[in-house]
Amino acid sequence: MEHIMFDDEQSGGVPIGGNTFANLIDQGVYPTFNTALPAYSPPSNTGSLGMMAHYNPSVFPSSFFPPALGYSNLPTAPATASQTFHPAVAPYFAADFDDDFYPGGAPGGQSDVSSFLDTWRGVSLRHPNSANVVGPKASTFRHVERPKTVNRKQLQGDRFDIQGINWEALETTRETARAIRANFAHTSDRRNRFHLHLAKPLPDTDSFFRFRRMNTEHRAWIAHFQLRNIISATSQHDIYYAKGSKVMHTDAYNMRTSCLMDLPPVAGSSFASGFRVTALTASSNTLVAGGFTGEYAITNLQSEIGTPPTVGHVTPAENGITNHAHAFAHRTSAHTTAAFCSNDAKMRILDCETGTFTDTFPYAHPINCAATSPDGRLRVVVGDCNEALITNAETGQPVEILRNHTDHAFACAWADDGRYVATGAQDSQIVVYDARWWRDPLRFIATELACPRSLAFSPVGGGKRVLLAAEADDVVNVIDAQTFASRQSLSLFGAIGGMSITPDGEDVFVACCDNKVGGILGFERTGYGQEYGLGGVWRRDWKYGDQRMVQEGPAEWGTDEEMRNDGRVVKGATARSRRGLGLGKLIV
Repeated sequence: MEHIMFDDEQSGGVPIGGNTFANLIDQGVYPTFNTALPAYSPPSNTGSLGMMAHYNPSVFPSSFFPPALGYSNLPTAPATASQTFHPAVAPYFAADFDDDFYPGGAPGGQSDVSSFLDTWRGVSLRHPNSANVVGPKASTFRHVERPKTVNRKQLQGDRFDIQGINWEALETTRETARAIRANFAHTSDRRNRFHLHLAKPLPDTDSFFRFRRMNTEHRAWIAHFQLRNIISATSQHDIYYAKGSKVMHTDAYNMRTSCLMDLPPVAGSSFASGFRVTALTASSNTLVAGGFTGEYAITNLQSEIGTPPTVGHVTPAENGITNHAHAFAHRTSAHTTAAFCSNDAKMRILDCETGTFTDTFPYAHPINCAATSPDGRLRVVVGDCNEALITNAETGQPVEILRNHTDHAFACAWADDGRYVATGAQDSQIVVYDARWWRDPLRFIATELACPRSLAFSPVGGGKRVLLAAEADDVVNVIDAQTFASRQSLSLFGAIGGMSITPDGEDVFVACCDNKVGGILGFERTGYGQEYGLGGVWRRDWKYGDQRMVQEGPAEWGTDEEMRNDGRVVKGATARSRRGLGLGKLIV
């Protein structure tokens, strides 16, 4: 993860750096300009001039609104002189604000929905005859009262969507807002997408999950805009998310909410305000949190209420942010073990049951994410480099170097069958590998809107296998992990603090961290439970223009016999076969 120096980290100051225009804008500093700005011209590195045009309607390029959306004749006249920008009204794409500036919670960052609507309204006033303007209520959207909860029965299309937004009152449609927002994001995005010659976007044709419920009072906080793994669910009844120095506990039906951990400053931390959680993971019996200055906290989820967590430091290094943590059962001792990925370019292994660090593996670059194979022998490691490493889990030594990304990677996952591995990077690509042949990736997948920040395969016994990929903003992709040729897009509005799929594979929970429309969204599996290979079911295949019969491939990670003997499988065969029938609340 890119390390950003702060002028006063203890008080939560803004990042400092060079005094170039690009740096000022990137850091959330909006100075006064006394000269006229030139007309927009796409900068080679998508710098801040493009972002300035993004905020200033007078220099909006027509590429923001393609002809198909009715914006084919936008002028590109120069801006007026003395354009003034103030931190209090920063454009919606301003990134990486410290949550200490926002008493009500961390900001949505570059995807703040209220600011997006403000910007869109400004463009609408500038071009009132365009086909896709937004109404005057967009300017006051931040003051609209939000419902505490939203459930599937309340949905009314554009009148009331999954986040309780009334698009009709805004005189537009959700579909139009999605298209405009995507164009805003792609224009202001600093990523270079021209290299995506191998990655292809997948068609949004599947339906693996459906919306169940959202609670708008649950707000996870993003401590650093690149770190988006701050939610973890071990069941419908146990959902954990990070909120500053607290780890909160709730359930899918929001019948109860409590603070599981309120973490004080750990001795040696530079943030006197408390332990700022940057990484979170939970297993059936252990919850592990990592902090901004190298702290960690561990609690036994089966202990008595009120039992204090074990806290300490992963590293005392100044650049020791805990970028990621994951828990796994040690191959030989079977102890719950945590692997911490630190920004000081080291990975450390902690035995959670004895409280001792057993290994430290140094690398050449900061480590952003890791995933251990199901048998505990191998580990995929990604960081501030273009390569992904397949390492020996016990020695940390690389056994394979995978060179298929063109930017730093922040996400990786290893499937329960041990065969598939996925990595995601800031080059807007997800790369999928077969562990039996590392040389040639199975698939290059382009993301829809933003770079992938969190990846997870569905668990064994969780129905048809899927790969979940949460982008930084607005989209969670549910990719068919049987073919890697299609997907379902779970779309929302706002910065995503992470997603988590329950061990039974039946629910996905997404942390939306937007200041206005944020909350915890729950999605549930659809369809019947499927056996390995679909039990010999056949389907028609029209791909070649005829009616040849093609047998479906395996839908589960293993056979029914294998799942009966696999301790990771949560539900029995009968319960799996009833998945999606709506019998979860049936009392007999």
